[in-house]
Amino acid sequence: MTMAFSAPLQRALYERLTTAPALSALGGRVFDEAPHRSLAAADAPYATIGDETVAPWETATERGAVHEAMVRLHAPARGFLALKALAAAVSDEIEANPPTPETGRVVSARFISARTAREADGALRRIDLRFRFVLEDEL
Repeated sequence: MTMAFSAPLQRALYERLTTAPALSALGGRVFDEAPHRSLAAADAPYATIGDETVAPWETATERGAVHEAMVRLHAPARGFLALKALAAAVSDEIEANPPTPETGRVVSARFISARTAREADGALRRIDLRFRFVLEDEL
């Protein structure tokens, strides 16, 4: 029971990131992969849901999986200040209101780490947020 929760968790993260009032700065700009820079979506902050590490998780009576998932925030602006504020809002939202996948149940949603970076050409700023989700099977 490891990868069975992966797609439902991604859909639930997408739903949470696109509907939470505290994340209105994203304006629904959440993608599976970054939009082409020629698109208007690349002119404002946006998020991508991507890299994930999955491992089995079990107790004597429950089974499930641990998903370490990344939410990557991107901004076309040269500074990090606004993007850091958005990263804080994303982290707060996910921990306070964990995603609710249609398969499995999130029993723990925790922020693990963040990393700031400049893209190679220097035009974009990025913050990678890693979260740890423990999901149990709903048998």
